[in-house]
Amino acid sequence: MSIFRLTICLLVTFFSVEAYRVDAHVAGFVPESSLFRDIYGDVHPEYQLEFSFPLQFSIEGWVNVGYLYASGSSVPLNNSSQLHIVPVSAGIKYVYPLDCCWNVYLDVGALWAWLYEKNNFDLCPINNHENGFGGIGKLGIERCFCHRIVAGIFVDYRLLHFHGDHEAVHLNGLYFGGSLGYQF
Repeated sequence: MSIFRLTICLLVTFFSVEAYRVDAHVAGFVPESSLFRDIYGDVHPEYQLEFSFPLQFSIEGWVNVGYLYASGSSVPLNNSSQLHIVPVSAGIKYVYPLDCCWNVYLDVGALWAWLYEKNNFDLCPINNHENGFGGIGKLGIERCFCHRIVAGIFVDYRLLHFHGDHEAVHLNGLYFGGSLGYQF
């Protein structure tokens, strides 16, 4: 690729007014907690919607909301348990263009999540509602098609802590997945 063509691609990427974007993400959550894996299993799908917007040159802001559902059996009594998590995160993204169509990005952000847990114990069903806080780091690569459609793959790591009535719950873990977006 010639230097002139690469320079034009970089200038178009940096000064593009078509930078507002909406993405749909599907990710697999791999929890760090062995207790969580024992109850709910090893990998859980999370569905996310993300909106990103330009801040300055190759820096973008983003807001993301997701939904994760997991069901399993409590240890050792084998009673059914259900978990619903709605994470909301926001942060900044550094985008490094590899060429006209490919970008690599690195994100950091803050995270708030709402958790609903339903445990169906035989004698006394327990329902918990908790708010949790944490942080998120993201790394991904994406490709633009037809100047508007963007597809990518990513790996995220979340630190998420819920402080319940009896003990703190840590839902740290790795997320890996794909995204499909539309750039305005």
